[in-house]
Amino acid sequence: MKVSTLIVVADLQEAKHFYVNLMGLAIIGESGSRLDLDASGHEIHVFESEGEARPYSHSSDASSNLVFWVEDVSAKQSELEKLGYKFIHSNENEFSKYAAFFGPSGIVHEISESKGNPESAQASD
Repeated sequence: MKVSTLIVVADLQEAKHFYVNLMGLAIIGESGSRLDLDASGHEIHVFESEGEARPYSHSSDASSNLVFWVEDVSAKQSELEKLGYKFIHSNENEFSKYAAFFGPSGIVHEISESKGNPESAQASD
């Protein structure tokens, strides 16, 4: 069974800049209001919405988010903050250091830095 991720955004060009230029995903298809991306073999389909997004409260609303594995959470957080992305929180657990932030259209994503655990390292491949 193939599994992919669907993301709906208000501005497709803003999302394209974020996912491709800032987060390093590859474009595998693009047409009209749809952008297809490759994230290490996992497809992400980004659609431009015709309506407004509803307000969202991270950790209060049930949801899913993308986790981008990076070499240095602090450096990537600093880069994204300089570009105006707002961070909600940063923390760490036994597997990784991580930080949640509002991406395009207010969608919450996380950046994560592995602590060298085999399980978390596999997730980043």
